Amino acid sequence: MPTKAYFIGLGGCGLKTVADLQQRLCPTGDFSEYQFTYIDTDDSTINKVNAEKTVIRNVDRINVGDTNPRRVYDTAKGGQSEREKRFMEWVITQDGSAKFELPNQRLSDGARARRMIGRTAIHHRYDDIYRELKGKIGTFDQYDPLKKNNVPQIWVVASSCGGTGSSMTLDVLYMLDKIVNETHQSSPELKLVLFMPKPFMELNEGNVDYALNAFAYMWELNAFRLDYQNNLPERYHNFSVDADNPTGIPFPLYKFIIPVDVETDFDAKIPLDSLYPTVAELIYYCNKGKAALD
Repeated sequence: MPTKAYFIGLGGCGLKTVADLQQRLCPTGDFSEYQFTYIDTDDSTINKVNAEKTVIRNVDRINVGDTNPRRVYDTAKGGQSEREKRFMEWVITQDGSAKFELPNQRLSDGARARRMIGRTAIHHRYDDIYRELKGKIGTFDQYDPLKKNNVPQIWVVASSCGGTGSSMTLDVLYMLDKIVNETHQSSPELKLVLFMPKPFMELNEGNVDYALNAFAYMWELNAFRLDYQNNLPERYHNFSVDADNPTGIPFPLYKFIIPVDVETDFDAKIPLDSLYPTVAELIYYCNKGKAALD
């Protein structure tokens, strides 16, 4: 049976949401119609999700928690590959002159709400991530312009201000666009579900990294989306983790975006622990029943 949709959870928010969605879409463990990928650093979140039964399978997970940012830096510093040279272009030089220091330890406890730290992980595991995405996209039928459902239907779920999810979003969107253009001669039907920053900023009051991450993330997302809307040449290849040559393919980032916040129309707030299953339910109904046909 051909794959109907592919769901990717980036970071803790994405992982919790997609894991809940997976249980709704595949209650019997039949994954013939839906594919899932989880990319995160935090083992404790995985353990909580899998506490009672295995929800997130090892085959669906890219564990970037084994990344040691300082070691990645030291390796890239003396490297000669184009990807290592690109890494040295965007990372803050670690010569003692900057206040920002890459931690010399594994990221298994998360990326500390610092996007540069999280991005060292996607550099470190780039080939594994690319291979995972391409393999899951390969489960869709071959492209047929008369059958819309054969164009890969992809959902990416991430936070806009944490460390892992927000640092990986643009590179993952870029990889997905390249892969689908190669395999299906089309950009994917991609939906970005984005958790807004305010509840996380309030939860981590006093930590300015969340506000700074949110500003930078939104600025970047807006800049590259405007390039596409204004028919400007694609330029994200100048900033992507993988320093490949420009393809000339337009980079729309997404088909549409769903911003998620805790505020309701009734002057109330949804608790974060309740927000993830609520969003999972929303995505579920967008893929099941009448909503899936619109």
